[in-house]
Amino acid sequence: MWKKIILTIFLSILAVGIIGENVLATQYYQIIDIGTLSGAVSSYPSAINNNGQVVGFCGFIDETTQAFIWQDYTITNLGGLPGRSQSRALGINDMEQIVGDADTLGPVYDRRAVLFDSSGNGANVDLGTLGGVGSTALGNNNSGQIVGISKTTGSSSFYATLFDSTGNQENANIGIEGSRATDINNNGEIVGFALNPSYHAMVFEIDDEYSDIDLGTLVGGTESYARSINDLGQIVGHSNDASGNEYATLFDVIGDEQNVNLGSLGGDYGYTGIISYASDINNLGQIVGYAVTASGERHATLFNDTGSGINTDLNTLIDPSSGWTLNTATSINDSGWIVGLGINSDGFEHGYLLVPEPCTLSLITLGTIALLKRKRRK
Repeated sequence: MWKKIILTIFLSILAVGIIGENVLATQYYQIIDIGTLSGAVSSYPSAINNNGQVVGFCGFIDETTQAFIWQDYTITNLGGLPGRSQSRALGINDMEQIVGDADTLGPVYDRRAVLFDSSGNGANVDLGTLGGVGSTALGNNNSGQIVGISKTTGSSSFYATLFDSTGNQENANIGIEGSRATDINNNGEIVGFALNPSYHAMVFEIDDEYSDIDLGTLVGGTESYARSINDLGQIVGHSNDASGNEYATLFDVIGDEQNVNLGSLGGDYGYTGIISYASDINNLGQIVGYAVTASGERHATLFNDTGSGINTDLNTLIDPSSGWTLNTATSINDSGWIVGLGINSDGFEHGYLLVPEPCTLSLITLGTIALLKRKRRK
């Protein structure tokens, strides 16, 4: 009996190898072109939620931008605010709440944090500032808490901010001068960076700035930046090392500076000094961003969280005949769906969505079932 089962499994593996050899060997993600809004020339995805909804912004020939939401191959313009028609969507939670900012046209800087109407009907909410001119919402969680940056009255510096999501503009300053809040998880933990005296990655305490945790840098480094935190409290971003080059970093969450250099894709020099950059981490601990290759190109990257440096160039996990070059990965959801920016087969800078193909084990299982059914019929 067992011999027959083992033989069946072996034959199914062989069958899968014959039927799907090319898929299993070279194509691990399906790639989808996010496209652009009408009249736009480029698209830049910022975030993806667990429902597969993607937000970001499109660029136009006149260098203006418009926020969008993409779902099921449909892209929708989210508009802006009265007098602030330029916009960017920078974060989305699983409740379909979208945050970002809206700006004026021309040289006058008056950017405002925004809670967008996800239907695209324009009922967008101005989240205000800390009293100054300028704010941006950078992230939100499933409880509707929103974080970002804002200026205070009479100040030219930004401060880490917890925004009032009701639009009543009762916003809270949660950081020191020069601080930024970049992400918040579903436990209400907030990360970002602050001047201390150079920029350091931080965990912000809402009620007491003296309890903020300085996450330090890589060994010998002077600067670091936290970009994302998952619900397990794992934090990623980037830091420079003793050489001054910046690398993607997995931070020690208790601030003992046992930070992990996530390495690169073999490159030893970076784009403006950045050799690698971690932009997001999901609740499975998968980390995405970009890294410099041995040939000096910047490629979208799935990082090995051990710091072994055995990272994966996402360009090697798509069908090479697609014609795409994946430059950056900006966000990953808990299903492993990845969004980022690349050059499509027509040579345009477009956002992409990577959806994992069925795994080898699933194909083996299907092959086994097929062979067993065939045997029963005989």
